[in-house]
Amino acid sequence: MIMKRIRCWIGIGLFFGMVFSGCGKGPESTVENLPIAIRYESTVSDMKEEDIAAGAIVKTLGFYEEEDKGGATYQIVDDPQLEEDGAFVHLLNNGMKAKMVIENETVNVRQLGAVADQGELMGNTDNFEAFTAAFESEVPTIDLVGGAYYIGEGKRLKINREIQIDGKGATIIADSGVLFDVSIKRHATVSNLYVSSGSEGMPRKGIGIEVVNDAEEPKWGGSVDFYNVNIFHYSVGFQGDLLYNNELNTIYSAYNDIGYRFISSGIFSNMNENYSLSAMHNTYGIVMENFRNATFNNTVLESNGYGVVIDEDSEFVDFRNTWFELIEMAPVAFGTISEDTMELIPSGATNDRVHFTDNRWSQVETESEIFYSADTLFTSRYRQVDGPNYDFEELMDSGIVYTNYAQDSFTVDSASGGEPATVTEMTPFGQKKVTKISSADEGGDLSISFPFQSFEEGHSYLVKYKVRLNQAGTIITAVPSSPTAVAGTSDKAWVEADAWTDVATILQMQESFDDPEKIVFDDDGKVSFTVEERSEGLDVEVMEPAVYDLTEIFGSGNEPDVRLNDELGKYFSYVDYLHTGKTGNFSGDYSDKERIGVSLQNGWTGEASYRYLGNGLTEIVGVNLGTGMIGSEGTELFKIPSEYAPANTSVQLAVSEGNDPTGMLQVRVASDGTISIAAMVGYSVPENDPDAAVQFNFIVSSDER
Repeated sequence: MIMKRIRCWIGIGLFFGMVFSGCGKGPESTVENLPIAIRYESTVSDMKEEDIAAGAIVKTLGFYEEEDKGGATYQIVDDPQLEEDGAFVHLLNNGMKAKMVIENETVNVRQLGAVADQGELMGNTDNFEAFTAAFESEVPTIDLVGGAYYIGEGKRLKINREIQIDGKGATIIADSGVLFDVSIKRHATVSNLYVSSGSEGMPRKGIGIEVVNDAEEPKWGGSVDFYNVNIFHYSVGFQGDLLYNNELNTIYSAYNDIGYRFISSGIFSNMNENYSLSAMHNTYGIVMENFRNATFNNTVLESNGYGVVIDEDSEFVDFRNTWFELIEMAPVAFGTISEDTMELIPSGATNDRVHFTDNRWSQVETESEIFYSADTLFTSRYRQVDGPNYDFEELMDSGIVYTNYAQDSFTVDSASGGEPATVTEMTPFGQKKVTKISSADEGGDLSISFPFQSFEEGHSYLVKYKVRLNQAGTIITAVPSSPTAVAGTSDKAWVEADAWTDVATILQMQESFDDPEKIVFDDDGKVSFTVEERSEGLDVEVMEPAVYDLTEIFGSGNEPDVRLNDELGKYFSYVDYLHTGKTGNFSGDYSDKERIGVSLQNGWTGEASYRYLGNGLTEIVGVNLGTGMIGSEGTELFKIPSEYAPANTSVQLAVSEGNDPTGMLQVRVASDGTISIAAMVGYSVPENDPDAAVQFNFIVSSDER
């Protein structure tokens, strides 16, 4: 390819700030705290060939070629001590050095020479040096810009500093994976990233992402938070050793021997939170060895040989709301895994210090002798441990109606708030009746209530309402009585400022209202909620009060645990104070929401649509799509209105059921509403295949808009 070399100078008037340009190419901007002369070159190679004097500022339009996303700003310096590294510093032919200027505390790996030539092009550029330069630098944020990057065979990327890594949906293909050393007390964040060995062969090897403390003496070090990370085709997908104050959120580990392995060397792990972990198509979903002090919330274990393997030493670990499906051998097994053979070595004893609460399962293919036992400490109230837990299947069916026993009227119980005013107005959820309390005084708790005079002994109730505050705060829901009528509750909810929030609370009543003494309800019975620790000028808006009798719905003894308040609340949609319509696992009444078809672009065929569900949620669906163009960088599929798009790019998965084996693709929803589809490393989905049968169905949130 013949490239047009561009040389431009921009002079800036010193007195009036006027810009005089020597050519029409390149942005008309200045770089703060640098000399005022700016010169433009096409690539780094072109810049190195020019005779540029010290003190000049050069902007390149690409690293290897224009518009390859590797363009950067450089300051030309005469510094013999400054070493060339081919990334941040380049040696010019005249002996000067070009030193990169870091803008907005961020550098992207293509500015350092990385090439995303995997995926569609299947190149073989080894990006180890460029990534290492980024990770060993002091730049706070590393942007991977999307795309697929190959790391040379046997080379392992290592990070041991405070850093933010934004993958933008990028894939790192590295058979030796990525290591985070947290021996120094620093914090790292990783988001929107795929990590793959690049091989679907067996046996699998290596660790995809490993967090380890390499201190000479074991101690609690730094932490790494992972958000929206996917890991494929390793011996171990994710491994954490001696984790301290780490968070894993929305992680997908698939096609590994072990999806997740949590261990503690030397001293115990502590204060770790895990949300929405998925382990699919692994031999073992989660393995714990001497692992302690952690919670796992909303975990999905699907199509694994074993769900969770627990050794004798792990303790103080809570699994909450775990879904087991298509587990071949056992959802929970007790023992260890041989590193040599990857075989389970049963311990012969259960471990009652790891708790599973409110787990659900369906379609467990075979039951072995190490299936559930009486000592497993599954504490779901839905079913005994020898049968499937209640999975809300009944609640997922549209059209089921349950009685809402609440009355649609609110009162203010605290003198620090004014009298409420009730208006009917248009809200994000349609025309609604809204009660408003404006400019409540500072000091004291603001208490608001609605009447409910039908509490029954031993019953559990779901209380739900929508609230919006102009100040962020904590809300506590209660039943005022003396002595207390409530035996158990999930009473607290955090509400962000200026955002309609669904507050759902489960209240479990005492078995008797007369023993040992008679319980007297305030005002003969009401539900009250309090806004705590507020400042002056608090505005409250509240609507859609609802009370559902869970004992009536589920039956006595099968009511959901009080900690399932948020999950259960999502299944109930307010219609009016007489009854509620049921629409599934999202808040809001969607029965009247229109599904809007879209026109597919770039040769794609089939049916795709979107519909706004309310509450900042948009559902996006593609059914039996035939492929057109597929690019590693993403090909536009269609577009939805930007007001329904997420504030930041959302990366989702699609499956091609027409492939054998099933193929996978990335679907990206940009903030402007553009929906694109891209190849995914490790899977081959052919272009222009009308029988590809690509499917996706997901929901994105525009709450931050």
